[in-house]
Amino acid sequence: MTHPPAARSNASIAPWIMVALAIVAGAFLLPAGGGFLLVVRSLATWLLLMVAPGACLFRLLDRSGPAAFELMLAGFIASPVITTVVSIGTLLAGGDTGDAVLASRVVATSLLALVTFVPRPGAALPARRDAVVMALFVVGLLLLTATLPFTREWWRIRSDAWFHAAVVGQIHDFGLPPEDPYFVGLPLQYMWFYHVLVLTLSDALRVDSFWAMAMVNAHAVIALLLAGYYFAGTLRTQFRHRFAATATLVLAFNAAFWIFLPVKLLKAFKGDVRGMDEIARTFALTPLHYDTAYGFMNIYFNQEFFLDKFMVATAFGIALVFMTAAWGGAIDYLQNGRRFGLMMLVVSLVGMLGFHSLVGFVSLVGLVGGCIVLHALRARVDEYRARRAVIVVATGVVCFLAMTPYLYIVMHAKESEQVFPVDFSFKKIAGIFISSAFVIVVALRARSFWRERSVGARFLVFSTLAVTAFCCSIALPGPNTYDKLGYFVFIPFAIMAGFAIADSIEHASGRRRVLVATAWVLLFFVPVNSIAFVSCFGTPDRVEVTPAEMRLSTWVRTNTPRDAVFIDDHDRVPLLVTGPRRYYWGTLAYAEQWGYPKPEMSRRRHVVEALYGEGDIDAAALDAMGSIEQPLYVVVRPEHAGSAVARHPEWFEAAYQDPEISLLRVTIRKD
Repeated sequence: MTHPPAARSNASIAPWIMVALAIVAGAFLLPAGGGFLLVVRSLATWLLLMVAPGACLFRLLDRSGPAAFELMLAGFIASPVITTVVSIGTLLAGGDTGDAVLASRVVATSLLALVTFVPRPGAALPARRDAVVMALFVVGLLLLTATLPFTREWWRIRSDAWFHAAVVGQIHDFGLPPEDPYFVGLPLQYMWFYHVLVLTLSDALRVDSFWAMAMVNAHAVIALLLAGYYFAGTLRTQFRHRFAATATLVLAFNAAFWIFLPVKLLKAFKGDVRGMDEIARTFALTPLHYDTAYGFMNIYFNQEFFLDKFMVATAFGIALVFMTAAWGGAIDYLQNGRRFGLMMLVVSLVGMLGFHSLVGFVSLVGLVGGCIVLHALRARVDEYRARRAVIVVATGVVCFLAMTPYLYIVMHAKESEQVFPVDFSFKKIAGIFISSAFVIVVALRARSFWRERSVGARFLVFSTLAVTAFCCSIALPGPNTYDKLGYFVFIPFAIMAGFAIADSIEHASGRRRVLVATAWVLLFFVPVNSIAFVSCFGTPDRVEVTPAEMRLSTWVRTNTPRDAVFIDDHDRVPLLVTGPRRYYWGTLAYAEQWGYPKPEMSRRRHVVEALYGEGDIDAAALDAMGSIEQPLYVVVRPEHAGSAVARHPEWFEAAYQDPEISLLRVTIRKD
């Protein structure tokens, strides 16, 4: 007989009330200011928007009473998705950023109020030793990954951060769905859930978008460790297995690179540059900075360092977190039938498809492919339940269909060749294998796991093989073919390899156990991570925006309208953020990767080449510039003294003059 859950006493309700009041008061009522109050307000706001909604929602919907660890996981995984969806709905309804922040706070506060008073079973606490070890691991990894972005500006604005900040500014000023600020007038063919989240947090925390992106990365590091621990826990209950798998997940990517170093000698004998000089250059580790170290660890089209995705502004890192949680959720439901697992799968799929659709598509391949093979081989699977497999597949299909309108918006203008063309490139497959070689070999040697007949183990094997086959057979735009696919293959193999490592340590006896553990760490965890982190801390800051460009930006903000359009040479786009303003032509890399129509990209590229070239500005370029309705400006530097833009003053008027940089307004207008 099933009994209803007992109502909680006032004593059990009181802590929830105190926590809820503290978070809400800190986020809403503390005055703006610096120092300690700023830290408290920021922390309360972060808890309210990025932890509380998910934890509360899962506690309300899962009546079985998730453990405290699982509620923390739900908070870190589901809350970013909830806050983003609420903000998107508010913006699409005509609200501004302030309205989106307010709506997100109201939703989070309402969930806090509900969970405070709705009776639910108590949340089981983890063993103290396990909690302390995991907490120390989290703190250590946070210090390694967040110190540079939190203390040095260049680490916040490097790489793709400029693009993401520009999209955030575009959404803030022009709404949803956004145009591409790099290519004015074209719908952005890139996922923008991430940018809405950054915009919401930036406004709520009163920081710029670069700071908000750094904070999202710190959040993602914690979430990754929680998701890895949960993923491992669906297959193994002992702490040593779960911890070893989690550590392998975050530290063992490209762990065997040093074994492949002799392969690089081939370059000294077959490359364009040969001999001892090439050998010395290939194996150089000095000066020990980012480019040198990553070049040293790059053997052959492999990715070098897993945690780099959590030290640079990108949606890819948090999407990998969602993928890890989705794998755990699917196994949890298939094996145990828990509502918690199914809910985790839903929010993770929505998160992947929204934040980085490529990750979502790959995850769906693993999900559906794994379930199909699981059903086909069900005679070799213990306690297989077809209904659960059908529900998992149906969940994936429903999530995909629900996200289809959004996916259409961010993909409809891409050329068809951009959508997963078949490709069995040796370079790509070699790169995938090198990055994941350590975990693949260790996992394959764990024969006991591959012989397991449990639903979870068999599903993980089948889905891993489906993902591996898919990644080895497709191509992605530009360099994404080489710098994305290896991560998807690595994640499931890392969990399996972690189990094998834990077993090898457990099977050793006495002092030999310490020696085995030390060998694993020193041979495979330390080299890649020590080189990567030391090189990162040793990398000097670089100049992203020159003083002259900053002076120009100041003038532009005051003297040009927000919808003004700019053209610059050499793919320079500083005004995207410092203006912020939009460009007619952004960068060649994004033109290729986003899959915009080639004729339009060629047309825009021709305009830039005509302006800054030594020939004349032809009729096609004049017609293209004249067709732009917004005010159009051309950036001119001393190096352009002999270019067409300098030789034809009849089509331009001086707007801004500086010894190092000038700005001309285009006066051409199409009849």
